[in-house]
Parts: sequence; C-alpha cells; structure tokens
Amino acid sequence: MASSLQKLKDQYVSAGDKAIIESIGRALDSESLEGEQTAAEELDKNSPPVSSPQDVEDYLWRLWGIFISVARIVGQKSGRSGLTTLVGIVKALKAREKGTVSLWGRDTQLWKDLPLFGAIVRDTWNTDPAYEGAVPSPADTEEWRNLNSFAARLYGEGAVDWPIYGLWQLRSALENPLSPDEANIECSILAATEWILHSGKGLFILGEAESDEEPLDPANGQPTSPGPLYTGSDGFSRERWDFWKKQLQMIADSGILPRAEVKAAAEGAVKAMEEIEQGKSVSRDA
Repeated sequence: MASSLQKLKDQYVSAGDKAIIESIGRALDSESLEGEQTAAEELDKNSPPVSSPQDVEDYLWRLWGIFISVARIVGQKSGRSGLTTLVGIVKALKAREKGTVSLWGRDTQLWKDLPLFGAIVRDTWNTDPAYEGAVPSPADTEEWRNLNSFAARLYGEGAVDWPIYGLWQLRSALENPLSPDEANIECSILAATEWILHSGKGLFILGEAESDEEPLDPANGQPTSPGPLYTGSDGFSRERWDFWKKQLQMIADSGILPRAEVKAAAEGAVKAMEEIEQGKSVSRDA
C-alpha cells in the first residue's frame, strides 16, 4: 500500500474503515481490472444487508467519504492513473446487485444508483480552496485538481450524471475576473482543464443541445447562471463552450501563468476542445 494511503488508514479507528481503505489500496497496487473487480466484491460483501437501512446509510457515508479522501491524494502518476482505478472500482460496484434499500424516504438500488454518493460529492464541493479569491497552498491545489479529475472521469465514463460540477468549475475559472494571486489562478485553471480532458465530449454534446441542467436542489437557486464575464444564457450552450475555449487560450497566451505545467494544461485543454469539435478522440492519460 502506498505511503499516502497508509497515512490515511492511520487516521481511521474502526476496523471497517480500515478494511475499506485496504480493499481500495490493493486495487491501486494491482493496477488491473481484476483488482478493481475484487475491490468491488469485497466492498459489497462487507456492506450491511439492505434490510438494515440505517446500517447501510452509515456504511455508505463512510465508504464514499473514503473514496473522496483517496481521490484527493492518489495523484496523477505516470502510467495508469490511480484515479482511473478508483473510477473502475465505482463502475464495478455500480454493476453489482445488492437489492433495494430505503434511504432518505425513497427506495434506491444498491449498487446501481450509487446511493448517497452524489450527496457526499455535493458537500465536498463546498471545499474549493480558491473560492472567492482565497490563496490555496500547493497541496490544496493538487488535491482540488485530483478531486475534479475524479468527478470528471466518473461523468466521462458514464458512471454518474453530474455535469453540473464541470460547469461550476469552468464558470469559476473562466467566467470571473482573474485573481491577482497566481496560486488562485493556477488552482482554478488546473481543476477546470480536468473537465475538458476527461468529460469534454459530454459537456460539448450538452452545449450543442443547449441543455439547461436542472438544479440539484431548489435551495441552490440558479446553479447554471453565468459568471460576470460571460453574457450568454444559463445552462450549457455552444456559445458558452466557445467562450470557455477563448478564455483558456487567452490565459495561456497572456503570460500570467508562470509555471510551464499550468500553461501546458490550458493549451492542452484548448487542443482537446478543438479535437472534440472535429469529432476526434481526445488524447489523455490512462
């Protein structure tokens, strides 16, 4: 098990939580489809019976919380990305049939519906380290990028239906005046480019259809409304897509990104958008 996962494991007390981390860790070490399937089988086997909904709910909160924690630290290593393995485990879980369980007043399928996963992710999206001009640390930036990459990969692979998170990150990075702080800009741009690289095709299709994504919850107000720099309509559109591409190119060319890695990420996202528009497959890491 990687040292980063061992440190995470040491933060947990219960044997059940440690077992979840161990199952995920073995899959990450194996870097194989078989490892993903085995992890999903173990996580399913260790979950409570659907006849005990409160126990299932408690297990799911712990399980998805650990997935999020692992996604933050697993990193963008060379070769087969650990994030790819995490997505593979989620997809393997989704394919398993545990049964129907009543959670939060409605029946849901375990594992097909990935119950409570969306709720955990929604809560996590309140932790943007660059929100409202905040200055993130390098570690904060890397974790936020990893988390966005995980969410984008899940959507791009068809495991979940949450393009709204991509819109939010792209809006935050590209539809607001740039912060005077370089670290803030880098954090927002790196996270936004992950959505283009790993789910850009899906976002582009929504834009071509001019989809107005429904709010996740009525309390969210207008979740797809534009930022101050974009004067178009709410929701996904080709106009908005073109605006994002223009902004990325402008930022890449402006010289405000001192690190070559970040400039390359912005340029790579523009290239990916052009390839998507031409109907080509986007080159990306595994």
